[in-house]
Amino acid sequence: MDNEMKSLVHNNANVYGGSTSNQNNRPHRVVALDIFRGLLMVLQSLDHARGILVNIKGQQAHETWYQQPVFEELVPSITRLVTHLAAPGFTFLMGFGIILFSKSRIRVGWNVDQLLYHYLIRGFILIILNSYFYYLLAFKYPTTVLFALGVNLIFGGLIILAEMKLFLFFIKFYQTADLEIAINKAKYARNVFLLILVSLLAIGNVVQTPKSTDYEVVDFGWWRYIWLLPAIRIPGKFGNINPDLLPSPPPGTLFDNPYLTSVLQFVNAIKYPPDLSFITLYMGLNHLILAFFYAIPSFNSNYLIVAINNGPLLAFGQSALFFYMAHFHIYIFMSLTMFGITSESKFNIDSWQFWFWWIFGLALLWPMCVKYAKFKSNKGPIRCGGSFKFKI
Repeated sequence: MDNEMKSLVHNNANVYGGSTSNQNNRPHRVVALDIFRGLLMVLQSLDHARGILVNIKGQQAHETWYQQPVFEELVPSITRLVTHLAAPGFTFLMGFGIILFSKSRIRVGWNVDQLLYHYLIRGFILIILNSYFYYLLAFKYPTTVLFALGVNLIFGGLIILAEMKLFLFFIKFYQTADLEIAINKAKYARNVFLLILVSLLAIGNVVQTPKSTDYEVVDFGWWRYIWLLPAIRIPGKFGNINPDLLPSPPPGTLFDNPYLTSVLQFVNAIKYPPDLSFITLYMGLNHLILAFFYAIPSFNSNYLIVAINNGPLLAFGQSALFFYMAHFHIYIFMSLTMFGITSESKFNIDSWQFWFWWIFGLALLWPMCVKYAKFKSNKGPIRCGGSFKFKI
């Protein structure tokens, strides 16, 4: 890799602490992923601050299979739409993390059983934390993103570890020293399983159009690519759940499709659970944004690189779980301090006060996240279960 690219891809950026010897012994972080994660944390905090500090009557409804908002006003519409990047982006990054973490720990001597134990513990911790926020938010949401990430971490870890086991099995089965054969067959088996899983989820996504009474038992969708969005959205049928929830389009609208009445309606997709339009649009955008971070050339005199390496996005991205835990409490404390338990006097989404307090909350979180990232970087692994070292 060229030297000018290493600042964002490898660990020439600020890692917030750790002795030189300690840093030399730990695997390099992929800083482009940290920056991208930090951006997603900011977008997520915007959506959560909107839910906590904004008058409920002035908010857009959640995009579900039986309820869909009509986006008309620019500020509330854009505020909601840009935050859709966060949920699929976190899942996307978790897939990255499972692969990179597994490879890095295998290199330092972990075995498959130790990795499995790690993923189970981390996954269940996220699920337990989801239960905490379930009560903190007064039963407003049965699950948070932590629940989805916890489940994905467990099952994603199981899939990658099963591939490792298959690799060892194929070496013994074919009695070959050619590792390439075993690697390719293990990858092939993994991809066949994922293809079957994706196909089943996509079919379930398309054929089910549940009513509100069925909301809690519906399945979740999967992701495609952004170039499929026009093919799905313009005809307006396949992959678009319940377009009848939107107002009827004016006469003469192409395909009589309500999604073609405005740009805002075109990108208005079902998030809970995601329809194919949502996945193609927002996973495609996530790929493009991450590709942008990877493509940034880094020179020592580049002011953009200096700003990135010392800015809030890196701090937020390297302390994501701490950020998630803290930002809810900060904005809830703001709401209780300014408004009490009532919502009638809260801000409107387009008021300067909302945007000021949201940014102020991020300003409070920045030094806290820097300190936590330093603490995490300096903290050595602790022994978990007596069998291997577990880093929290």
